[in-house]
Amino acid sequence: MDTPYIYYIPIYPDDDSSETLMHLFTGQPGLDNEIISLLEALDSREHEGEAVDYIHELEEKVGLKRLSVRYLPRKRDRAVPIMT
Repeated sequence: MDTPYIYYIPIYPDDDSSETLMHLFTGQPGLDNEIISLLEALDSREHEGEAVDYIHELEEKVGLKRLSVRYLPRKRDRAVPIMT
């Protein structure tokens, strides 16, 4: 069984914002070119005025599965420098 890859894909919510949202997906290894090609096609469609659902398209056309990520902040009160 192949271990799935984790793909870290930037998606820009709209052209008026410089904000980049990073999304994690799992998928089979070796999808890099297919993902890049799809992102370029989706960008072109969006620039032509179409409302594009990037996440849905990546899941449906490339077979990726979006991962939910939860950040758990840790208390670092006891942190001390590591001496080597």
